[in-house]
This record gives sequence, C-alpha cells and structure tokens, in this order.
Amino acid sequence: MNPLTAVRKAVGLARFARNLRGFLDEPLTLDEAVENIENGVRRREQRFLEKLQSAIYGRPKSPYYQLLHAAGCEFGDVRELVTAEGLEGALEQLAASGVFVSYEEFKGVIPAVRGSRTFHFQSADFDDPNQKGELFSTSGGSRGRPVATVGSLAFIAQMTPHWAVFFAENDCLDKPLTFWTPGHAGATGRHLWCAKIGRKYVHWFLSEEMSASKDRIYSACKRWLATREGGFVPPIAASCDRPEVVLHPMLALLARGAASMNTTPSAAVKLSLAAQSQGLSLSGLTFLLGAEPLTPDRRTAIEASGARATPLYGSTEAAWVGGQCRQPQHPDEVHVLLDSYAVILDPHSEPDPDGGGGLLMTALQPLTNKVLLNTDIGDRGILGQRRCDCLYDRLGCTTTIHTIRSSDKITEYGVNIAVSDVFQVLENDLPRRFGGTAGDYQLVESRNANGLPRYTLRIDPVVPPQENSAIISAFLTDLSRRKSYYGYMTAIFQKENLLRVVRAAPVPTPRGKILPFYRQ
Repeated sequence: MNPLTAVRKAVGLARFARNLRGFLDEPLTLDEAVENIENGVRRREQRFLEKLQSAIYGRPKSPYYQLLHAAGCEFGDVRELVTAEGLEGALEQLAASGVFVSYEEFKGVIPAVRGSRTFHFQSADFDDPNQKGELFSTSGGSRGRPVATVGSLAFIAQMTPHWAVFFAENDCLDKPLTFWTPGHAGATGRHLWCAKIGRKYVHWFLSEEMSASKDRIYSACKRWLATREGGFVPPIAASCDRPEVVLHPMLALLARGAASMNTTPSAAVKLSLAAQSQGLSLSGLTFLLGAEPLTPDRRTAIEASGARATPLYGSTEAAWVGGQCRQPQHPDEVHVLLDSYAVILDPHSEPDPDGGGGLLMTALQPLTNKVLLNTDIGDRGILGQRRCDCLYDRLGCTTTIHTIRSSDKITEYGVNIAVSDVFQVLENDLPRRFGGTAGDYQLVESRNANGLPRYTLRIDPVVPPQENSAIISAFLTDLSRRKSYYGYMTAIFQKENLLRVVRAAPVPTPRGKILPFYRQ
C-alpha cells in the first residue's frame, strides 16, 4: 500500500471512531426519511446548481469544469439552460455539447477527446471535494483500473433515508434482517444504514473475505469499530458454495415469522435451490438484492422457494440510484431516487434492440462518492416513466430503469472482473503458456435454467492438448495477477466451479466476429 494512502486511511479510521457514537445516537424515523426525500425531489434543480457551484465551478482542475469551459458553458449559462429546458433537458443538451464522461475516461484509461481538445483525467480527479475522507473503498475495476472512492459518516447519514424507504415499501421495517455478503470495507456502511433506522442485523453470513492482506486489515478495523459501538454480532463464515450454513438459521427465523436478507441474486438462488432440494419453503423471506443483475430466470428460481425477490440498484461510484417497489412491471425494474440522481440515455452509445442504451448519471446530493455529471458508470438499461400506487410514486420518483446490465464487466456473486483484463489473459498469457495465438481462446458466458452462471473456456483444437485442470488453474492465476484484489474474485470462480474447458472453435458473433469474450 502507498504510504500516503495508509496514512489517509489511518486518519480516516480515527475520525470514524470519534464520530461513530454520535452517528448511532441520532436514529432516523420513516417520517423523517420521507420528508427528506420529498424535499430533495422538490429542490432537485436547485440541488444540481448548488452541486455545480460547490464541486465543479471554482475548481479549474475538475474534469467537468474543463469540459464545460471547452463547451463555452459558464455557470449562468447552465442555470438558464435548466430554467428553460428542465434538469434532464439541460443535461441532454450538455451531453450533445461534449459535457459527458465515458467510463474509460472516468477511470483514466483513455484520454477524453472533444473536438481539437484532449484531456487527461485520473480517477482521483472525480473525488468529491466536500467529503471528509473517513471511509475508503474501491470499485470492481471494470474496464481496467479500479475506482477508489472516499466517504464519510455524513454521507452514510445522507443516504439512510433511501434504505428506510426501500424497507418500508417492501414491508421489511419490522422483519429480522440478515446479511449474506462479502467482507469488503463497504459492508460496514450497509450495517450502519440499517442500524440508524433501528434495524440491526441478527446474522451476518460472511461469503468471502478480501484476499489482499491490506484490504482484510482495513475491513477488519472498520468492522471492529462498528461492532464495538453498534453492538453488532460477529460474522459467521458461509461461502456461497455452502448454502446449508445459511439455510438452517434462516429457517429458524422464519419459524418465528417473516424475515429479510440482503445478498446477491446468485446467492439467493443458491439458498432457494438448497431449500427446494430438501422440500423446504422459504415463504416469508424477502430477499433485498444488489451487486448483480436480477434476471428473469434468477427471479423465477428464487420465488419457486416461496421467497420474494426485490432488487436495489447502485454502484461504488453511484450509491443508491434506485429501489424496486411491490408492483414492478419487469423483474429488475427500479424507481430512480430523483432527489439524488438525474439519469439520461447516452446519445453517443449504440441503442439496444429493446430500446435500452448506455446510462449517464448525474449526482445531486451535497455529498457523493464521486462527482458525477453526465457520467457513464458502465451500465446499460431501459429508461422510462410510469405511475403506480407505491411509496416511491408518492415521493415523486416516477422515473424507472429496467433490464439493467453491465456493459464491460463480468459480475458474479457480488464481484466484478474487467472484460479488458480477460482479453489480456486470453490473447497474451494463455497462448504464451500453452501455444496457439490470439483468437484461439474464448470465454463464453451462459446461464443455466435457474439463472446461475456458467463459463466455458473454448480452445481451438489447433492448440496442443493440455490437462483441462492446468488450463483452468493458469487462467485464474494469470487473471488474479492483473489486479491485487482479483484473487478474491477468482476464488469465487474456483469455489463455485464456474469454469469448464471445451475443445472447440470460438463462437462467432451474429456479425461473424470472433471476440475473446462472448455472452450467449
């Protein structure tokens, strides 16, 4: 770890420890949460302009300031545009004028080229200058470099109303809460969100620890401080390949009434299938799902056990974009939290056949993980408007997103692997180890009938034969060396036996292209 980063994290933990008791001593009621969001929706245009002033204008090094300046947009121009066109209309015009950031630009992987101007941005350039820097976390590193984010207890408090409304809409405010999640640093934030609305968890099943020692130590320190002040129970080790460890405590909870669990769709499927295999029901359990897509097959497999499945949507860079109500029209449909975000379709991305496309996010809250202004966070989806009789609708959150998919990352069991890194292993590392050339190796993603992942490493028969186990081991080992935290991710692949080898020519795309990674 960089010595400066280590010092910043140590200082942040000291602030976290000093302020944590005061944070927990000021609980948030549902009425307060509702009032907070309603006020934010009413003031969203003003919030946007205030964010521009506090985090962009007056900061010449801000990437967005540079793009706005290049487009000839002073603050007064943007204010007039918002007045004339509304927030989303103004953002669409700004995007058309070059004021947007692609995901590769956001991560500092490629320069931003606008006309004759070229800008070179780094991930840290997008940090919110208003954050105190108590808490640190890192995104999954899709498309190359991970995105480090800075947070604070004030930011957690700011986001807590959304957790309260999500629980209330899905009738979970009075149900015992369980987590089945990895042990990364961000897990503590979820626990504190819930504690602040009076919902301390009764079980935390730890699906996976961080692989890098520096990450484990930092996460353990945050966990210990939160446990000491919040009175949380210690976690129970329960990897996703051992759903029986989770099943029996959950059945004991359900025997006393309804319960809720925050986990990933893949883990929820595993638990549901384990129950069904024993002829048991999970009726009364509500899964609060995040970190990966809730596909139709996954939802069907979960609900076959008697449980309910309801997703939330967000990312490390854009926490709590939206949550699902009890009347969804699509398996993964969420209401966008309009007090916190404005979302438009990226006019520079190719549209999907079903009407979806790249999403550009703009964050409106006073404190944000990253400053976002027409920023691509790596996801695609179908954006719409609809009314329904739910709490989100009554709060004014009528914008929806569904069929949400990551565009350039592999996401399983709550962890991400960059497709660009997979390309490097398939086109460089494996040919060097086992022979053949780029184009002879291809990773194919598919799903079984329950929506669980399956990956096939197709190897052209022209490559000299090798033991399949040696090839799988080499693929995962070489991938884990691409990023320090990939060991945590590849361990999931090994435990879940997600990868198999087939001797066959790579699958071409509908247009006849041979790509290193292919989704069926």
